[in-house]
Amino acid sequence: MYTSQLPQPGDKVLVLRPEYVAGKIGVVHEKEEVSLGKPSERWLIRIESENLVLSLSREEFKIINQH
Repeated sequence: MYTSQLPQPGDKVLVLRPEYVAGKIGVVHEKEEVSLGKPSERWLIRIESENLVLSLSREEFKIINQH
């Protein structure tokens, strides 16, 4: 079941975009920071099956299992 709550580190997510990783399962690592430690509106998502970390906006993934 999908949820609209804010992501938390450890949550499992379904990647919706970009196309080259759409459908993959990832894990929320943390909220991305821009310069001087200011938080951005993007999240760092680790795709273990691809050994890859993505920076995604909230619209680009759905939480499927909260940690």
